[in-house]
Parts: sequence; structure tokens; C-alpha cells
Amino acid sequence: MDRNDHVINLFEIKFYNEVFYLDKAYAHKLREKMSVFKAHTQTRKQLFWTLITTFGVGQNQYSLDLVDSALDMEILFG
Repeated sequence: MDRNDHVINLFEIKFYNEVFYLDKAYAHKLREKMSVFKAHTQTRKQLFWTLITTFGVGQNQYSLDLVDSALDMEILFG
């Protein structure tokens, strides 16, 4: 989502049967995706990760470092 305040939200959607926790490998994949997006679009805007998951994102060192906002299915069906 390209916003007017010079920020782009990148969305990652995960269907998971419980709270989703990022691990080191998945955090690395998200960083790679962000790098590819930035290189391909040549954007100078700030990029933020937004995760949409079934039951939310559990906090750990990877999610705290990488995820700017997290939404669960309640936001879609609530």
C-alpha cells in the first residue's frame, strides 16, 4: 500500500492454526523480499511490514525487529 506520507506498507498474509511466530529463516525471507521490492521499484520511500495472520503474530526478537504492524482475522470478520 503506497501511502501519501512517503511510506509503503508491504503485506504478508499467513494462514496458520495458532499464533504465528517468526523464526530466523522466515525473518531472513522477509528481509530478502523487502530488498527485492526496493531494488525493483527503486523506491526511496520507507518500507514497513504488515502481517495478516489467522491468530496473530507472537512477539519475539524477529517480530519485534521486523514487523511494524500485525493484524489477525478478527479485523477481517469482526
